[in-house]
Amino acid sequence: MSVAEIQDFMNSKVPVCDTNGTQPYTSGSSQTRAEWAVANGKPQPPYTCLKSYSDSTIGWPAETSLCNAITGRTGNAAEIIYWVSNACGINPQVLLVLLQKEQSLVTDDWPWPYQYRFATGYCVYDVGPPPPSCAGTEGFFGQVYYAARQFKRYARDVDSYNFRAGINNMIRYSPDPSCGESQVYIQNQGTANLYNYTPYQPNAAALSVVSNSSPGGEVPCGAYGNRNFWWYFTKWFGSTLGPPDYSCKEGVNFGGGLGPRVVVNQFSPSGNATFTLSYLNQTISKCIELHTWQPNLQSWVTNVATNHPAIPPPNAEIIAGNIYGDARSELILVLPRTSVSGKIEVHTWDNTYQHWITNIATNHALIPPEDFDVVPADVNGDGRDELLLVLYRNTGSGKVEIHEWNPGLQTWAAHTATNLPAIDPADGRVIAANLYGSAADELVYVKYRNTGSAKIEVHTWAGGQQSWLANIATNLPLADINPDDIEIVAGNIYDGAIDELTLVKYRNTGSGKIEIHTWAAGQQVWLSQMPTNLDSLSP
Repeated sequence: MSVAEIQDFMNSKVPVCDTNGTQPYTSGSSQTRAEWAVANGKPQPPYTCLKSYSDSTIGWPAETSLCNAITGRTGNAAEIIYWVSNACGINPQVLLVLLQKEQSLVTDDWPWPYQYRFATGYCVYDVGPPPPSCAGTEGFFGQVYYAARQFKRYARDVDSYNFRAGINNMIRYSPDPSCGESQVYIQNQGTANLYNYTPYQPNAAALSVVSNSSPGGEVPCGAYGNRNFWWYFTKWFGSTLGPPDYSCKEGVNFGGGLGPRVVVNQFSPSGNATFTLSYLNQTISKCIELHTWQPNLQSWVTNVATNHPAIPPPNAEIIAGNIYGDARSELILVLPRTSVSGKIEVHTWDNTYQHWITNIATNHALIPPEDFDVVPADVNGDGRDELLLVLYRNTGSGKVEIHEWNPGLQTWAAHTATNLPAIDPADGRVIAANLYGSAADELVYVKYRNTGSAKIEVHTWAGGQQSWLANIATNLPLADINPDDIEIVAGNIYDGAIDELTLVKYRNTGSGKIEIHTWAAGQQVWLSQMPTNLDSLSP
């Protein structure tokens, strides 16, 4: 926004200022505002509205990664907002909404001096007096400048503040601790800025009173700052959701197959998991598509063309994991073979599959996708999945190796050479499942070719992956399946205390459909064997 656009915006919100306080104090009141102010010891006319307000700025030097230098001069409110916006790189729309959210200055037609003194609420504390560092921050310019500067500090010094983007954060409902708190996933730094500035979220009651004409009133245990910020911003400037990060309109399909893969998807935070079928290629939309079944596998919960164009199947894989500890699965696109960064990349979708929560180039160079898997697993029982890099062969130790990433995927939490010699990945894969009801998942080597028992085998590691907790020959003979036609996945399919292992048959099924066969514990009998609504496919 230019100075003129900011000025026009403010003019539109208060066409006429009640400079002399001649309007009724309230609708139908016999007292004017000026009379009421005299009678109640409040500030008296003349009143200066924001559109006409002016102040002097203080010269301020540039600070690294915060704000550029500010020149000392006098300007009106529109000019000051513009100067600070440019110096600090903060959207002037944010500053306008902040002035409204904190002191109603944008729409108030008889504001008082106090509102300008603490215009953006900077260094106004809910509990206790402000610290000495707040000296000199009062007044319109100081409030606008220091608020913008503070937003930049939140982004520069993320480890110094309570709320961070890209993770779940415990956020209270009110300054009163007895009102409780809950987890909030903060998607981006802009939202983290708002929660660091005003560290409360609206409760359900505070949201229930929002209407098209009003951000809503007060409720028990309510906090309104971030609710009101959202309401004014979206009402004045439109949706806070940006366009998709990646347009599929110019996507193309590639030679080869669909690249279908079934993953177990904890689609909602409660209840049993269901199954999502992903297509990487040869889709009608020319996008990667995600199709999530209803529990009966005969119809769909969602059919989504994602924000990512189609991609050749060997060059990508889709996995599902509860990587944010929010009791639901995030779907993740892993790029193992080709990436702009030259690293294995991990891209996590939000629950619309139209935007990314994170796009991370990991610390590991690209390697042949047939030699490894990225496996989500809660290995420490903290309620969130860690991402593991499982290397099947061509390892330094000559063993199957498991490397656990720290959050951020730039460093390692653990490196484990297991007791299992390196394998041909065509013979089996490593998956994660909570098979015994403990807090943490077990890692499981599922072998479906060249087994000693001539059956599909399930080998579950004890912690540390140096010995076996269980070695089970299942009820399924190898003679009854082609390993190229199947996949074995795991998840809490029946909402019980443990996960179930599930055999997905993509083709050569008796029904001519993709089939989902779920084992009971011990893998000797079936809990269910269900043909889906979808014809068989080449995996």
